[in-house]
Amino acid sequence: FVDRIPPTARLDMTTAPVLGPGAYPIALTLSEVLSQAPVLTFTPAQGSPSALTMDGVTATLWRATLTVTAAMPPGIGAFGFEARDLVGNLGTALTAGATVNLDTRGPIATVALSRPSPLSVGSLGVTLTLDERAVSAPSLSWPPKGASAQALSVTEAGAFDGKTWTAALAVDTATPQGAAVLSYSATDAVGNIGAILSGGTTSFLVDTIAPGGAAAASAGAAADSATPASASALARSSVAGSPRNRLRAPGHGVI
Repeated sequence: FVDRIPPTARLDMTTAPVLGPGAYPIALTLSEVLSQAPVLTFTPAQGSPSALTMDGVTATLWRATLTVTAAMPPGIGAFGFEARDLVGNLGTALTAGATVNLDTRGPIATVALSRPSPLSVGSLGVTLTLDERAVSAPSLSWPPKGASAQALSVTEAGAFDGKTWTAALAVDTATPQGAAVLSYSATDAVGNIGAILSGGTTSFLVDTIAPGGAAAASAGAAADSATPASASALARSSVAGSPRNRLRAPGHGVI
């Protein structure tokens, strides 16, 4: 009997089909006894292969650990296998578990505002649309210019699939004027935290002063500050022109 059949292996991971950053145990079950330890590599999406450390449990069962890092690109990663049996046949086939899906980034959100910038007095509706489901309500806040950040109450909306959320903020005459930028964070099903807001409405201007209002207020202030000086000048003029302060020239009447 001549053995020309190469060894194969089945890879098992007792985890969810999508993996986030973390360490994951691997069991590699072989179809036959090997002449030496098998080689198992992992290649993330758009990445380079790296060898995993193999530990023998039995003649046909080996274990390893896959460490997924946040630096790995999201997407499909592939395992590579290589082993030789006792007569030298080289096997490279994985009959199961050859690929795994990595999710190494948090949800990215786009923002839509109910009113265009600049904002006058009134309520502003904010809609967040995430590119993947958030496991809980996202965090959303905005800092009025020169003030502390104000957290907004966020409510799930849309198809209630964890991707669409709404909030509202109030702008009144006491709201500081100027630019404000929205801040956001959300967590996905594998624990990735996303804080990226995309779109052109991630910031806005607050302008609650009516046209001409600033100029009128400035003019009024200038008039108020000038009044004491004008009154003082008028008083000096009246004193100088009073009869008591007029001079008499010799041989003449009052000057």
